[in-house]
Amino acid sequence: FMVMSIANGGIRTFGVSALHELYQTSLGEAGFVISIYLSVAPIGVLAGGYVVDRIKRQDIVAAVCILVIAMCIFAIAIFDPPLWGIGVLLAIAGFGNGFLAPSRDMIVRALAPPGAIGSVFGFVSSGFALAGIVAPILYGWLLDNSDPKNVFWVSGFVALITIVTVLGTGSAGRRAAAR
Repeated sequence: FMVMSIANGGIRTFGVSALHELYQTSLGEAGFVISIYLSVAPIGVLAGGYVVDRIKRQDIVAAVCILVIAMCIFAIAIFDPPLWGIGVLLAIAGFGNGFLAPSRDMIVRALAPPGAIGSVFGFVSSGFALAGIVAPILYGWLLDNSDPKNVFWVSGFVALITIVTVLGTGSAGRRAAAR
């Protein structure tokens, strides 16, 4: 949760500033493009919730979603698409971000010992708070001291790191369920 939240924080919180600097566009236009990312995520959550009830391997679904998110973010850094193209890429990434949420939550639920789901989610949710401390420092430093594209590069790489944790915890959850 912490690592993925750091990856999302790069786009959600610093994407407007990065796009404004990269494309010399107005803050309003950059904000609109980032709003697309945020607006599509709830649709992804609904779709992901529908799918998660019908599959057994939530870790694979989550890993694929994270890979799609990372590839869309890398495409922004690599190809310099026009602003409308960034909007399309961020719509796909936002949908993927929402789609992975139910699978991610089911993985956590599978790992929780009986009677401890509240404690586990409390621990997991603290990752969001820690990410809220780390992400602004990291991405603010990147904007102040490097190319604004690095906001997208770092966000994409941090998302990729999450695939390892998702697949590892998914495997642990299956072992725990088998016991």
